[in-house]
Amino acid sequence: MARLCKSHSIPDSACTTKAFIATSGVDKQHGLTCFRFSEAQVKQKAMAKTQKKILIFDHTKLKQIHSAYIGQLDEFDLIVCDRAIPEDFRIPSERIWRK
Repeated sequence: MARLCKSHSIPDSACTTKAFIATSGVDKQHGLTCFRFSEAQVKQKAMAKTQKKILIFDHTKLKQIHSAYIGQLDEFDLIVCDRAIPEDFRIPSERIWRK
């Protein structure tokens, strides 16, 4: 089991149709990162056990790098951000959703 926090975990048998993954850092070279390795491990496991991966972050996370690696932008089926993502990130527009 991957530990979600001191009292929560994701069972090895869990499978979902959608996983919503939030991140603390989005960098075109270093990928998606967060502050805690335990958090990154749970997010990686959720990504591996789902049919559709949806990344959610706000513009303040762009060009931020933290210690725990989650994955790469191209691993996600849909990316949700509150502002336009810079073109140099080279994300196909059909994978980006903005309000």
